Amino acid sequence: MPRTNNKNVNDSSQLLRETQLENSDLSKEVARLKRALADATNGGISPSQSLPGSPRDQDDGELGEDPPPPRNSGSNARKRRAAVVDPESEDEPPRKRTQPGANADGDDGDGDGDDGEPTIPRPVAHPKGPPTSDQVATWGARYVTTCCPWLVHDDVDGEFVDEELIQGQLRDLLQVVPAQYHEYRPTKDFISAFKAGMQRRRQQYAKRCRHEDKEQIFGYEWAAKMRTQESRREHFAAMIGYKPANDTSKARYSALAVPLLHSSGSEKYKFSDAFTHRRLKTVFVGLLCGGRAAEIFHEGGKYTLTGREIQSLDRVTYTKPNHIATASVLARWALSEDPMFTRFGGVTGIDWLADWNEYMLVIESALGTDDKRNRTARASASNRTIRKLFRSWDLDVFGSKNSPLGGDGEGGAAEREEELEDALKQAEEDDESMDCIPSLEYGPWK
Repeated sequence: MPRTNNKNVNDSSQLLRETQLENSDLSKEVARLKRALADATNGGISPSQSLPGSPRDQDDGELGEDPPPPRNSGSNARKRRAAVVDPESEDEPPRKRTQPGANADGDDGDGDGDDGEPTIPRPVAHPKGPPTSDQVATWGARYVTTCCPWLVHDDVDGEFVDEELIQGQLRDLLQVVPAQYHEYRPTKDFISAFKAGMQRRRQQYAKRCRHEDKEQIFGYEWAAKMRTQESRREHFAAMIGYKPANDTSKARYSALAVPLLHSSGSEKYKFSDAFTHRRLKTVFVGLLCGGRAAEIFHEGGKYTLTGREIQSLDRVTYTKPNHIATASVLARWALSEDPMFTRFGGVTGIDWLADWNEYMLVIESALGTDDKRNRTARASASNRTIRKLFRSWDLDVFGSKNSPLGGDGEGGAAEREEELEDALKQAEEDDESMDCIPSLEYGPWK
């Protein structure tokens, strides 16, 4: 009997030890799963991933495979919690973090070539929706000032389609419209508002030259002869390029053989004298700043900008080829018989956009910006002449010689370049300056 009692005692002790071992194993398993859950959650687990050591759901397994059974299927087995993932970031890949198993050379071993350092995401411009009609109209008006008074096929609604725009106008259009709104260009509302802005600026120019400020821009003597269509034809037709009919040709208006373009009043086109007439510059000042500024300019004085002029609002700081072309077209139109400033003259039949393009071709060819122009000695001579023209316009209109087309370049450019080089040099010498970059752990991107 005593031996039997000892055996029972031994069996009880053995059972107690086995139970303790099982509880210890269970505690270790629970602790391991807790660590795995914490590591997976901190590591930015994605919805398609499973926690390490946990069985994958049926839908996550590959076709034809059964999920492996759980290691502990008893009633005391702790159920594993699914990782909590922000629903707004479900479509975003997990951010890179430093891997604990990085190699000695710094590579984290994931095969992507990075060294496991946290990647600072670049800020993403969030769309603000379509622009307002007033914004688009402002861009249309600015296009007239800084680019061209008309678009190609201006009477067609599809001119904003890239294939129907000539390359130059498409480039100008993309520069005027902010990049975040380019996708709205083909919409009807955008096209309508942009055209309305262009029309508003053309009408503003026409009123200044023909009606509101004609005395200040052209002088009182000329303004008195501009009152009627017949008077303008009588006094200014020849000045703006009218050529009467002869035995070999019909009556027409020339775009280049125009006395108004030449300071000498030549009836034949002379490259060295073209676009030098004082009235062209006065018209340009009147378009940008109004009649009073034009009058002061023509009298040799200096006008002061208030910040409300077109010149200030559209940030016109030096003369460009299109400025000379637009001023020449507006000056000729104001003295013509045409009642409205439209692309095709209602009385003269002049295609004003075609004349504008001729001026641009002549000027840009002389500057060497036309790809078709041969770089010959003659071209170099014409380049010097045209740069002298731009220098003259800049000195007279803007009081500066900083134009990149004919002056010394933009003011302060050398100083800014030196400052930039010094800043870059300091950044290279001081590696500690990179410590100011916020990390994913404590920065705003966590």
